[in-house]
Amino acid sequence: MTENKTTSARAHTTASTNWERRAKSLSWVLRQTWSISPGHLTSLTALTLLRGIFPAALAWIAKSIIDTLTLQMSSSTPEMSAVTPWLLMGLVIAAIDVTVSGLRSYINQRMTDELSLNLSEDILTHTASLDLEFFEDVEKQDSLDRANNVAGASFVTLIGQFFNIANSILQASTLTILLVYIQPWTLAVVAVVAPTYMLARWRLAKREYTLQYNRATKRRWSRYFVGLVTLRARIAETRLLGIVPALIRKHQTIMSEFRDQNRDLSRANLRILLIFSILSTVLFYGLIINVAGQALAGRATLGDVAIFFGASGQLKGAIFSGIRAATGLARDTLIISDLILLLEEEKSARDGGDEVPADCKGAISIDHLSFSYPGSSHNVIRDLCLNIHSGETIALVGENGCGKTTLVKLIANLYAPTTGTIRLDGRSLESYEMRSLQQNISFVFQQFGCYEATAADNIAYGDWENCENNPERIEAIARQAGVHDMIMAMPDGYDTLLGRRFGNHDLSGGEWQKIAMARAFAGDSCLLILDEPTASLDARSEYDLFMRARKLTQGKTTILISHRFSTVSMADRIFVMDEGRIIERGTHDELIQLDGHYAHLYNLHQRQIGTYEAQAQTENERAPQVDTLT
Repeated sequence: MTENKTTSARAHTTASTNWERRAKSLSWVLRQTWSISPGHLTSLTALTLLRGIFPAALAWIAKSIIDTLTLQMSSSTPEMSAVTPWLLMGLVIAAIDVTVSGLRSYINQRMTDELSLNLSEDILTHTASLDLEFFEDVEKQDSLDRANNVAGASFVTLIGQFFNIANSILQASTLTILLVYIQPWTLAVVAVVAPTYMLARWRLAKREYTLQYNRATKRRWSRYFVGLVTLRARIAETRLLGIVPALIRKHQTIMSEFRDQNRDLSRANLRILLIFSILSTVLFYGLIINVAGQALAGRATLGDVAIFFGASGQLKGAIFSGIRAATGLARDTLIISDLILLLEEEKSARDGGDEVPADCKGAISIDHLSFSYPGSSHNVIRDLCLNIHSGETIALVGENGCGKTTLVKLIANLYAPTTGTIRLDGRSLESYEMRSLQQNISFVFQQFGCYEATAADNIAYGDWENCENNPERIEAIARQAGVHDMIMAMPDGYDTLLGRRFGNHDLSGGEWQKIAMARAFAGDSCLLILDEPTASLDARSEYDLFMRARKLTQGKTTILISHRFSTVSMADRIFVMDEGRIIERGTHDELIQLDGHYAHLYNLHQRQIGTYEAQAQTENERAPQVDTLT
C-alpha cells in the first residue's frame, strides 16, 4: 500500500499549466452557475457590489459626525440639527448593510442547494455513461474520488470565494482611497503588505492542493479498511481471522499521516498569519501615530484620527480576507479541474446505434474475439470463435480463470472487445443502442445484487420501466419464478424491506439467489445469461430452478456457466474453455465419448463425489450403535 505517485500529479506543478487550468475552471464554474441559477447569481453580484462600498461610506459618515460634533462643541450655540443628517445617513446605510448581509446569506444558501443538487446529478449521470474499462483503471478511480469530493464542497466554496474577492477588493479600494486622502503613505504600506502576503499564501495554497491531490489513493485505502471492520458482509470473517486490530492499525497509520501533514500545514499557515499580522499592525500604527501628530499640529481633525484608527483595521482585514479568498480560489480551481477532467471523460462509444428489433431471436456469433483488461497485456480471451443458435441453451465449462465470465460480459456488451466482433442476429453489437441492447439481455452474475429495497422492488429492478408501481406484474413474475410463497411468508410480504442496512429482514444466500433469478425473468429479453446463478443452492433446488428457467425461457437463447455437471449436462450444447479459447464443443454424451478435457473434469468430479460418499459410509459404520427401547 503505497501512495499513488502518478505522472499526471507531476504535470500539475508547471505554472503555465496551472494557470490554464485555473482560468478554465473558473470560467466553467461561472457558466455552470449561470445556467443553473442565473437569478441567484445576478442578485448575489449586485448585493456584493453594494456591500463593498458600505465600510468606506460608514467610515466617512463617522468622520463627518465627529468633525461636526467637534465644531459644534466649540461653538457658543451648538445645534444638534447640524449632526442629524449625518446620523440619519449612517442609520440608513447601517440598516441597508444588515439587510444586504442577511439577503446574501439567504441567496448563497439557495444557490448552494441548487448547485449541489445539479452537480451531484451531473456526476452520477456522466459516470453511469462511462465504459466499465474506466472503473478498471486505478488512476481513474482516484480521479473519481477527487471529483466526488468536489461535488459537496469545493464547487460551492469557489463561488463564495469569488464573491468574497470582489467584496474585499471593493472594500479595500474604497478604504484605501479614504485613508490615502487622510495619509498618503497608506498606499506605500498597502503596496508592501498585500503582495508579500499574497505570495506567501499562494505558495501555501499550492502546497495544500498538492497534498490533497496525492491523498486520493490513501483515502480509498482508509475507507476500505473501515469497511472491513464495519460492514456486515465482512466483519464476521475479519473477526474470526483476528485481523481487526491489524486493520485498525493500518487505518490509523493513514489517518496519523494525514493528521501530521495537516498539522504542518496549519503551523505554516499560523506562521504566515502571525508574521504579516504583526508587520501590518506595526506599519498601520506608525501611520496612526503620524496622523495623531498631524492633528496636534492642526493639520488633521479629530475625525481623521478616529476614522484612520478604525478604518485602517478594516482595510487590513479586507486585504487579508481578499488574499485568503484569492489563494483559496486558486487552490479550488485546481480541485475543480479534477471534476472537469472526469466530466470530459469520453462517454461510451457504444451509446449510439439502432434499437434492437422487437422480434430479436438471440442468435450470437463471435468471430476471432480477443480481450485484455485495461492496464494488462495478457489476453483473457484469445482468438475465440463461437456460434450460438437462436433459442439454444448452451453451457460454458472450464476451470476457474479460463475466461468464462469475461466472455459472457463481452457478449452482454459490458466491455468492448480488443479485437474481433460479436454479432446479435447477424448485426454487430456496436450497431445497437446500448440501453436497447441491455433491455434485451438478462444477466445473473456470480456476485448478484442483494438490493436494500423491498422484495417487490428487488424483482421490479429487472424491468423497472414496466414493473414500477405495477404490483400485479411483479406478483406474476414471482409466481412464475417460484418465489411467491417465500415472499408471502415474509413479515410484510412484497413490501418487506430486505437487507440489514436499512431494514430488519435478511435472506439466506439461497433465498437472495432465488430473488435474483426472478429479477432476471422480469425483463422481456431475448438472451439470458446465468453466471453461476445457483452456487448457494443445493443440488435439488438448483435442478428445480433450472427446469423452471428452461420452461420460462423457452424460445430464448440461454448461456449457462456452472460447475455442477448435473445442470451442465441438460444444456443443448456444451463449450469447454481453457486459457481463453474454446477447446471442445458438443453434447454431454459426445464430450464424454471424446474423452478429452471435459471428460477429465467430469470423471474427476465423479471420483470426488464417490470419495465423499465412501467417507460418509465409513464414518457411519464406525459410529457406535445405540440400542433402542421398544
